[in-house]
Amino acid sequence: MSQFKMWRPAGAMACAVALSVAGFAVAGPDWVEGGEDDGNFLPDAGSLPEGSQPIDEGANQPVQSIRGRLAGGGQPITEGGSSVGDFEDMYLVVIDNFDDFFITSDLTDTTFAVEGEFPFACTSLYLFTGPDHPAGPGLAMLGNIDTFFSCGATLTGSTNDGSSTPELINGLAYYICVAGDGRFPVDAQGQPLFEFFSFEGKFMEISGPDGPGGMNPIAGWEGVGSFGDYTIPQAIAVSAVDPAPNGICDVQFEPAEPNDLCVGPFGDQTLTITDDCTFVNGKLEKRYIPGAQPDTWLCVYDKFGNLIASDDNDSMTGNGKGSGLWSSDGDGNGYADILTANGDGTFSLRLGVTGFPDGFDGNCNGFFQNAPHGQIGEFCVAIDYLDAMGATIRIDTYTDEFVSGAEAFRLNFTAPAGSAEVHINIDNTCGVEPICMDVDYMCFTNLEPLGAYCITVVGGLDYDCNPTDTQLCWIDKNCDVIGTDNDSGPAPGYSELCVIADVNGNICIAVSGGGDDNCDGYIGDAAPENGSGGLLPHGVCGTYTLQLYKNPDANQPSEPVNPHPDDTTCEEAAMATQGDVNMDGIVDAADLAKLLSNWGVVTITP
Repeated sequence: MSQFKMWRPAGAMACAVALSVAGFAVAGPDWVEGGEDDGNFLPDAGSLPEGSQPIDEGANQPVQSIRGRLAGGGQPITEGGSSVGDFEDMYLVVIDNFDDFFITSDLTDTTFAVEGEFPFACTSLYLFTGPDHPAGPGLAMLGNIDTFFSCGATLTGSTNDGSSTPELINGLAYYICVAGDGRFPVDAQGQPLFEFFSFEGKFMEISGPDGPGGMNPIAGWEGVGSFGDYTIPQAIAVSAVDPAPNGICDVQFEPAEPNDLCVGPFGDQTLTITDDCTFVNGKLEKRYIPGAQPDTWLCVYDKFGNLIASDDNDSMTGNGKGSGLWSSDGDGNGYADILTANGDGTFSLRLGVTGFPDGFDGNCNGFFQNAPHGQIGEFCVAIDYLDAMGATIRIDTYTDEFVSGAEAFRLNFTAPAGSAEVHINIDNTCGVEPICMDVDYMCFTNLEPLGAYCITVVGGLDYDCNPTDTQLCWIDKNCDVIGTDNDSGPAPGYSELCVIADVNGNICIAVSGGGDDNCDGYIGDAAPENGSGGLLPHGVCGTYTLQLYKNPDANQPSEPVNPHPDDTTCEEAAMATQGDVNMDGIVDAADLAKLLSNWGVVTITP
């Protein structure tokens, strides 16, 4: 099982996303970045959250200064001497109080250098949300590209250009990034997160995320950047994060697909939990179903565009509505009769593919009697060239799709020498359509028996780069849904369940798309009355990151939504979540017995 570790903030039960870190340096309150040839064999600070360097020497102790190097392109940035572009260094720190927060790379003393002879970098400073921020990690907060007539930059706890920021929460972890001047952060679409020069002070501007990509997390950097040594000589209200090992979260991955069917805690869908804080990365994948099956029409032309042959439904493939033609060498010239001589010793096959009923009028132009043929869907053409002995010389293929219902496709193939026979078949059933109905079942084992845990969706994006709209279901030993949640997590669409492990230390869940209360891949309990003849898929495809951690407030667990509200009233559900499992108005041994029996444990109630 692939696993790796990741940081979590000191004293925090929730680590918001699965972000790997490059490594952990050991220095002190005066922090020196790893990665240079200084003999400490520490990693370089990366340019994105997943490669950031946590300043972890002396948890919760003030950070006095930070020193490092932007090696630029082609400079060795690891002890092993590998050459990778290095124009940004990102650090993970705790900001104690934004009212007092101050950090600067403005150098008045230029005698410092990390590694002797190396230029000094002109730098910009950026601040991003950390892994425990409720808005999510990697969101731009503050940026400054230069102080007045200086090679450095300065950040304080607020903007001065009127732009807004995500909530500035004291005591959380944040990413501070030192970037070479000219480099700027962008989102996954390459849009800048900040818009500088709107403030009349220009180089004095401390900006919020007011760029076109400002609402999205950082995904990369653009621009031509400076490089060299830098120092942050002063940092106020900045502290170190919790160091390893107690601040480390385990990271695992969803059980291997297919995991759409529940098998309980004893199958191959079980993950062994070894840490009180564990991330699980997964994906609601696209499935594919048969697509539309167009009724095709095949035409063959000579080199002057004259129709010489056509067919409606004679393909050897498809559902009987695909077109096909077989042609042999009737005139004895060594080539099939539907091949046209080009005048240079070669022969071509000129085809037209359209939809029924176009072709009846001999035009094969996408219309029949001035009306579109109306066929929709994908088709696959296969052309077999055979010699005079019937042996296959070559097979050509072509795939396309009727989208508007008025297309007619013209195709031209050069036949191989000696093509005495040509077989053309159109498969009108080759098309598929993506459908989002994946469900991921999994169980967690090695937990504290009857311990209280929370499972929270803390990250993930769908194919539109929006937070993946998830549904979490709590599953019992019979694979029945005990509780379900859609959007109680830290971001819109993210889910959260706070549950209790069984007596064997197991918790089983399912991850599905939002609105799928039963986690069966579909919305609703029965086929909709819309003539579709089937259930409606939940429609969500995308990645997700779960966090499993011990419930910090076990006396107040979340109240999972009953997926069958007609069977249990809201009052009864509330009684059950407060310990009155048998809903007799009294919390006693009978309630414990019922709880244990739900997990297959036989008890005797006095």
